Amino acid sequence: MRRIILIACTMLAACSGGNGLGSNSATDVALAMELANAGVRQCVDHQPPPFAACAGKNAGDACVGPGDDGDDMDARVCKALRDGRLVCIEVDDDERGENDDDDEGPSPPLQACAGKNAGDACALTIADQSRPGICRAFERDANQVLACVPASAVTPPAGPRVTACNGKAAGDACTAQQEDKTFTGVCHALPSGTLLCLPPPPGPPQAAVDACANLQGGAACSFTFHEHTFQGACVLEPDGKTLVCAPMCKAHD
Repeated sequence: MRRIILIACTMLAACSGGNGLGSNSATDVALAMELANAGVRQCVDHQPPPFAACAGKNAGDACVGPGDDGDDMDARVCKALRDGRLVCIEVDDDERGENDDDDEGPSPPLQACAGKNAGDACALTIADQSRPGICRAFERDANQVLACVPASAVTPPAGPRVTACNGKAAGDACTAQQEDKTFTGVCHALPSGTLLCLPPPPGPPQAAVDACANLQGGAACSFTFHEHTFQGACVLEPDGKTLVCAPMCKAHD
């Protein structure tokens, strides 16, 4: 089977020209933190040919890509990856099913919590700096999926949110109060061993969500954040349904 090399952007980097997510401005760091708190991939690579060939198309649409000799163009089909982007692959590869090794798999925030429980420690990179994280539960199709978010997004244990998890286990539903409002959340087992009831995680900037309205995964998009315009590609939130515009990364030299 011919393999397709997919490039996954696992670290936050800058884009030149002010059109992507950078690492040296307060605006870029603020955007990176909001995306990270929402469990969203912080940036995506510039689309290589297998992705670009499916721009503006839907899963199952025909596309063309270079053959083995690198010159002739072969008929292929657009396949949806788990993060919502479309890649142009050979038809026989697509027939192998969704578990094909060519699928790049979950996004980096989800990969960081693979095999972990709600509340477990994880690590992520923001603005080129490694930071401690926590595996936080997100709802997906009536189930839970864990994504690594900054540990700073979780406030220290407090009375009502601790007692709300008495007799429960990590991942159980819970109800507690926060700022005079009652919320239904999920119990997370912090590294200290304390069970803490956390509310649903915050969403990404609304402008980044609006930028992908009526678009397909992998489609080019742009949005404005703190009076700066960012260009990127539409990827899925941890809920597996909502598309959000993730800024383009800048390749490290």
